Amino acid sequence: MKYGYHPETYAGLLSVSESAAIFQEKQAEKALLACGKVFLKHSLQQNHGLVLLHRHHELTNDQFMVEYRGTATPWPIEARLPEGAKIEPTTWALADGSMKPYEFEFVRSAGTWVTAEGSSFVVVLVNTHEFMKEQFVIIPVL
Repeated sequence: MKYGYHPETYAGLLSVSESAAIFQEKQAEKALLACGKVFLKHSLQQNHGLVLLHRHHELTNDQFMVEYRGTATPWPIEARLPEGAKIEPTTWALADGSMKPYEFEFVRSAGTWVTAEGSSFVVVLVNTHEFMKEQFVIIPVL
């Protein structure tokens, strides 16, 4: 699939409130402390972090979540990008035994601006523990 995105990965995520409830129910703070030690041991704390797996919106199979200027919104997977711009994965989930990206970032090259006039660019704007395998992922800190 384009950008390595699999719609079923995103669709299988819980909402923020559902994920938070499971976090509290399983008292996952201990898991976070254990993971923090692993980050420190491998000197990854400056470049990576943990995120509670969650979905923002219901998406169709032809949409994916893309962050642009600090806001993640559903975008058409087949959106045409301005010359020099690209989409990069930023957040992954463990699904079917492998890491699969489920959120992305729009990266424009220097001097590339997206404008409404004459643009074919389409943006759909819409406002060491078992628990860790199910509810958290490692992401790069941007």
